[in-house]
Amino acid sequence: MKYPTLGSIVAHEIGDHEFELPSFVRIGQRFNDNAGLLGVDFDPFLMQPQDVGRMPQNATLTTTDTRYLRRLSLLNNLEADYAASGGKAEVADHQKVYAKAAKMVRSPKMTGFDLSKEPQKMHDLYGSSAFGKAACWPAG
Repeated sequence: MKYPTLGSIVAHEIGDHEFELPSFVRIGQRFNDNAGLLGVDFDPFLMQPQDVGRMPQNATLTTTDTRYLRRLSLLNNLEADYAASGGKAEVADHQKVYAKAAKMVRSPKMTGFDLSKEPQKMHDLYGSSAFGKAACWPAG
């Protein structure tokens, strides 16, 4: 039995499941720190401590939106073959993760991760330490 982390439970119970940004952001990774039996829908969005205060890595499109969506469609077609040959559960989880990521990177709300857009008053309240930046962010 894999028990979910507290943040995953909170995301499951009161998080907005349709919101474009993650309900649970984890800074740093700990052993078995995931949603466990709740499933990948409630896993934390992991950030590394050295990235606090910066936009998440790999969170911007490197191509046009249309091309990106075509690539996702191709991936879905390739995974359908694997699912048909016995990998249905793995493919379902993988597609959930990719769908959430695609929704997030295409969202205009990603600016919520940009601390430079926060007013100075907010920076003053939280401070400039790594902990203060983490508590202030994301603002979306």
